Order: sequence, then C-alpha cells, then structure tokens
Amino acid sequence: MEQFSEYVAWFKGLTREEQEAVVERFLSLLTGEEGKKVVEDGAARGRKQRSLKCPHCGGVQINAAGKMRGKQMYVCRGCWKRFVEGHGTVMWRLKKPEQFKAYVYHMLRGESIRACAVAVGVSVPTAFAWRHRILSALAEREGEELKGTVEMDEIFFLHSDKGAKKLTRPPRKRGGRARRRGITDEHVTVVVAVSRDGKKVMKVAGRGRLSLNKLEAAIGDKLKSADVLCTDAHTTYQAFAKKHKLPHKVVRSQKHARVLEKIYHVQHVNQTTSHLRTWMRRFHGVSTKYLQNYLNWFLYLGKLKNQRNPLFAFVLTLITSHNAWWSWKRCMNI
Repeated sequence: MEQFSEYVAWFKGLTREEQEAVVERFLSLLTGEEGKKVVEDGAARGRKQRSLKCPHCGGVQINAAGKMRGKQMYVCRGCWKRFVEGHGTVMWRLKKPEQFKAYVYHMLRGESIRACAVAVGVSVPTAFAWRHRILSALAEREGEELKGTVEMDEIFFLHSDKGAKKLTRPPRKRGGRARRRGITDEHVTVVVAVSRDGKKVMKVAGRGRLSLNKLEAAIGDKLKSADVLCTDAHTTYQAFAKKHKLPHKVVRSQKHARVLEKIYHVQHVNQTTSHLRTWMRRFHGVSTKYLQNYLNWFLYLGKLKNQRNPLFAFVLTLITSHNAWWSWKRCMNI
C-alpha cells in the first residue's frame, strides 16, 4: 500500500540519531507515563460514558476499587467481580514486554515475521502470535458506518489452510489454483464497501459465491445511513438494495457505462480492491483463519495516513483496545 511504503521510506531516510529518537518516543508511549495517563483518562471517560465494560459479564456500571501494584482496579456492580487496568489489552499477560516493544517497532517498518523474530530475539511462532495480538487490537477500529453514496464490490481469495497440520484436500503448491473453474467453495468472498467521504469497510463474507444472507451478515449493519448504493449487476446487490429500500445504481461493464448520471460509478471501490490485492501479495498467501485480521490491518494503514502523528495514533490503539487479548485468543484457538 502506498502510504505504508511512504512511511517505511520516511523512517529509513532518517539519520541514526533521528531513528533512535523515534524509537525512544515509541517505547515511552507504549509503556511510559504518557501512555499510562492515556489509559487512565480513557478508563475514566469510559466509566462516565458507559463504554468501559466488565470483561466477565459485559456490565457498564463500573466503579474504581483502589490500586494494586500501582495499577488501577475496578469492580463491576453487576457481577461484583474485580478486574485490573489494561485488562484484555495487547500488553495483558505478555511474557516478554521488552522484546514486544521492539517487535512493534520492527513491524511498523514493514519487516517480515522471520526478520522481526531475528531482530528481537524470539522464535518465529512467537513473532507470528505477536503480529496477531496487534492485528486483533485493530479489529476494534473496524466498526465504521458508511453514509451517503456507497460503492460496493466483492473480491475473491483462494481458501487457505496455511499452517494447519491436517488438510481436508490435497495441498496446493506455491499458492496454486482452484481445481474447478469459476467461483466455488475453494474461494473466500470478501465484501468491500467505500463511501465518498473515504470511509471503507472490508468483511469476510464466507466461502463460495456471494448470497444475500452472507452479504447481510457481513455488512448489513454498516449501511443504515447510506443514501445510494452503486454496484455492478450482481443480483445479490439488487436484492440487498431492495430489502434496505436503497436507491440502486447498477454500473454494467458490458455496456461500457462507467459513469451514470455523471456522478454514480464504482471506480473508488475498484481502486481499493486493486490496492488490496497488491498489498496482500507481500505475505505470499495468508490463512483464511487470519484473513479478517489482515483486512483490518490494511484499513488501519489507510487511516494512519490522515493522522497528524501516526505513531501516537497506532500506540493509542494498542493500549486502549480492551478486547484485543480475547479476540487474539479466539483467533489462535488457545
């Protein structure tokens, strides 16, 4: 992705002293007093706005309950269970926090899992697990609702059991191809929606061809404020627009009609899917099990471009995502 490449190029263009200053700033944000104050302020706002939830019962009636070993404790008035500040965040229950801080820095540089593992001094499986700890935190930032004119399309990836010990089919070599032509259960459908104000949503819809039920489950709640839906001639989109009573503009490529009424087209979503394919090639195939995490990563990189301080925004996401650890645990089947 262009903006991520630009960020990496910017970092590599700095002098050694400037790079060390950036790293020091990063580490202080991640575990220093400034980062700690952000967490405390966020928790206080969460209690007032009822957005801080109990990790045990999901209750929002939370009270402060003293401190233990310098960390703020909370008690839920619903189940009366206690939990500590930072519960469920990326750093929770982390065995090697010092190496992890350095790992995030190398990951921001765009290095591979193996290169990160060598640089930090951990095993490749640990580096892989840490990557998905971070990506699980980004999942909490995917809940954008699209408004106005929305373009939608689907993109397909081959279903992959990369890393699995037991396969239900003969293995493919070097990615390979599907055994049958067309879109089959060997493919995974990803729905991509883009609004004209630049907001994007990407969701794994399931295996095989796109259906109304799959589309509804994947993205139905993201288009409640949409005014117009622009898609290709796929019948599923027509049914979706009819169900949600959305004006539907169909761009038919066979008739070479790229723009309707001078304003309705699908060029933004086509550009986004093209960038996604290019960006995904660097990983040489990802397991379908982790595909949604990589989609969240792609979306988050796009959001960082609009931040005045991308480094601070990234660290802020890591230290304030209270469901990251649980999402990572479910994803890794630990």
